[in-house]
Amino acid sequence: MRLIDLTHPIVPFDQNPWAQFPAAPKNMVGLTGAFEGVGWYSRAWYLGEHCGTHVDASIHFNPDGQPVDEIPLEDLCGPAVMLDFSHKPAGADVTVAELQAALGRVGGSLGDARIVLVRSDRSKLWGRPEYQHDMLNVPPESTEWLIRQGARVLGTDGCVWEVDRGTRPENLGRRMTGAERFPSHALMRKHHFLILENVANLHAVPVPRFTFVGLPLKLVGGSGSPIRAAAILPD
Repeated sequence: MRLIDLTHPIVPFDQNPWAQFPAAPKNMVGLTGAFEGVGWYSRAWYLGEHCGTHVDASIHFNPDGQPVDEIPLEDLCGPAVMLDFSHKPAGADVTVAELQAALGRVGGSLGDARIVLVRSDRSKLWGRPEYQHDMLNVPPESTEWLIRQGARVLGTDGCVWEVDRGTRPENLGRRMTGAERFPSHALMRKHHFLILENVANLHAVPVPRFTFVGLPLKLVGGSGSPIRAAAILPD
């Protein structure tokens, strides 16, 4: 068995200010134990639920949705398919026709995979200002098409699954709801599915189909959680 780490490191905000969605809480860490004092080393962290490589639980956009501590472990461990859109420019939509074509290149259907990962290669921008803005946009019609094919977990190696519509020139200064800004996320009110963001190193996975694992912390009532994600390949 071979493991490929698909997880970005979690560091304090001052070491990487561009690690996550701009409005997210800022990571902080403090020393709680030192060898010179108590005789051991320990620290305390302040983190948002959506920091680093993470999962969005359905309660993130659906008030009646499932919190992260109730997600069955098997939902985030199993066969996955990776669709390559690394050729597309920043801000470009991933259309239904493009998803159909990409799926056709890797077997024509999801098969037994319920986890779909969109490769954009934007994880290579990690640690740079561009990471927060250079991403692909998976619009609601494309998101819903994947769900109708049987996908239950949708992931991206970019900062966010979709481009914030509030950043579009025609919407600047306009007050918008969360559902208006992120309509694909808002589909959590209609369908039960999970979103993975900030997945790392998809470019290092040599095959489009593999076993994925990305288990969250059991944060009671949580809207999401950092995960330790990996691709599992046979020897």
